Amino acid sequence: MKCNQCGKVTITNNAKKCPFCGDTFKDEFTHRLRKKVKMSRGATIKILIATVIVLSLCLVAVYSQRLYSWDEPRTREIVDKNEHTYTYTDRHNIGDSDDPVWIYETHTDTDYYFYLNDSHREEVWYSTYHQYKVGDNYTYHVMHVDWKPGMKDAPIPVWVWIVPVGVLLACLIYVTYRIDKRRKTEMDEWLETGDLNIKGEEE
Repeated sequence: MKCNQCGKVTITNNAKKCPFCGDTFKDEFTHRLRKKVKMSRGATIKILIATVIVLSLCLVAVYSQRLYSWDEPRTREIVDKNEHTYTYTDRHNIGDSDDPVWIYETHTDTDYYFYLNDSHREEVWYSTYHQYKVGDNYTYHVMHVDWKPGMKDAPIPVWVWIVPVGVLLACLIYVTYRIDKRRKTEMDEWLETGDLNIKGEEE
């Protein structure tokens, strides 16, 4: 600890006053607390991520009420059929997390496709694939999404921005409270014991 009064350095883990000039180490210890116990980079990133997630959820909630969807069935002629067979490897652990034992299994699977006369390719089940032949008509469905009347140019409600800002402020208040509580605990311990050591940084 370096004394601000006389400028001398005291190499000790326990002291309330400078042994050279007798000045208290309160100001020096307070300065050390502010440098050591503060908001970490990890906490800052978590708060920002939480705020962005809340903002995204608010926007999704608004636009989900402004959009509607409908299903359009389309019937087209099958001009070609194709089945695609492929292999893939699956990995299983039959051991435990400390001593994993991996088993690799090779599987074969097949995808089935209809090619229609409107250039659309439709993936179908095995039973459907063998139920139809080239030249038959096949009905597939297209999902459309569009604006509800008057919603396309409607302004975004103010609460969409207020809620994330509120979450941000709440997180900052909570983290600040933890930091202040930690600093007070360290200060009380120093006032009682003279222990100049500070336990790590605030996470």
